[in-house]
Amino acid sequence: IGNIQVDGAYTVYFRSLSSTKQINGKQYSGVTFFYNVFPYANENLIFPSLEFYVETPDEGGYKGIRRKVKTDSKTIKVKPIPPNIDYQNWLVSSSVRIYDNWKGNIKKVKVGDVLERQITIKVGNTISQFIPKVHFDTLVNISLYPRRSNLKNNKTKTSISAIRTDATRYLFEKEGDYTIPEINIQWWNPYSHKLFKRVLKSKTIHVEPNPDLGILQSIKDELKATVEKEQ
Repeated sequence: IGNIQVDGAYTVYFRSLSSTKQINGKQYSGVTFFYNVFPYANENLIFPSLEFYVETPDEGGYKGIRRKVKTDSKTIKVKPIPPNIDYQNWLVSSSVRIYDNWKGNIKKVKVGDVLERQITIKVGNTISQFIPKVHFDTLVNISLYPRRSNLKNNKTKTSISAIRTDATRYLFEKEGDYTIPEINIQWWNPYSHKLFKRVLKSKTIHVEPNPDLGILQSIKDELKATVEKEQ
């Protein structure tokens, strides 16, 4: 029957399963279709009425007769986001993992060096469109050049999960000690009815002086061009 369109929600076809059912003492054969439905608006969902045409014989007959069957529409109540929660960082998931990866030697940095930081968030029972974007704080004397975000959904016959990776490059323009702020992500577990949080701890980086400062502008131009191309 294809995918189902529901206003205010993403729908993901999951799987189908052949089945039989007893109704009023009679046995019926059929197919059950499973969908994951993810509301993205703070309003109730209305599942539309669906019409199907099937061919089946009359009871005791053998010749298929075309018939129309129709479902009733259904309203599903959607709970609002809890108060005092940042809408931009709201996430509903059964499980969340977050970790980061640095490209470059963070223990040996000089002016003009570039370090890249990747932050990956893996979530269960939701889709990548709902994973909040990681925001990297700006710092004095450090220029940030973001990478394009990478989103991926994974679906099996029994589960659905998603991954989001955000990255940025830090260009260190002056010597000194710099603290990269911590990053935290919070999510609501709908099964335990609790709010959880994961934190990537802050990191201090020591930057040594560099006598060759003439290369700094060319590095900036190259990074800027790379960002524009990726976007």
